[in-house]
Amino acid sequence: MSKKPKYYKEALDRLKQERTVDPDLLERNKYRSRKIRAVSKVIKDMDKHTVPEITEELDYPASEIFLAVMHLMKYGGLKLISKRGDYPQYAFGGH
Repeated sequence: MSKKPKYYKEALDRLKQERTVDPDLLERNKYRSRKIRAVSKVIKDMDKHTVPEITEELDYPASEIFLAVMHLMKYGGLKLISKRGDYPQYAFGGH
């Protein structure tokens, strides 16, 4: 593996100084990531598969849980497997 020349490091340092990221944006991204990880853990470990069941376990509103489930369906390999009562049931698997 070759080492990157010193000027790459200097260029990255200059870029970091010139461009700052809004701290509010970073905090929102951290919040969303924590929420998605929590939902993922509940579905995998606790065998909870519908949005109301996940909401019982976590301290997030059902609307945010639903958005996290949709994010996991799009990017995380979560899939709709059936319906339990009036609610869709989700599990991890292929797309």
